[in-house]
Amino acid sequence: MVATYQVTLGSAATQVSATPVNARQVIFQNNSAANCRIGDNQVTTVGNGRGILLSAGSPGGSLNAGSLVAFNVNLADWYIYGTVGSVIDALVID
Repeated sequence: MVATYQVTLGSAATQVSATPVNARQVIFQNNSAANCRIGDNQVTTVGNGRGILLSAGSPGGSLNAGSLVAFNVNLADWYIYGTVGSVIDALVID
């Protein structure tokens, strides 16, 4: 199964999925005009920032989580923090 999710960022760290979504691999891609950070629920851009930086631009920054044979990635464990209204893509492979 392959599915594409789009996450619209809110004013705080935005959870990628409110419900558990398990996958063998997920690729996050920042196609917005502003940088963002991705990580756990403590992700922030304050100061030096916390989390993995996904730079803006063309192409935007990306993060490949997987490919995991023995374990799944759960989208509910991931949070993104950045400019309100920015849209981040997640390509999920299971």
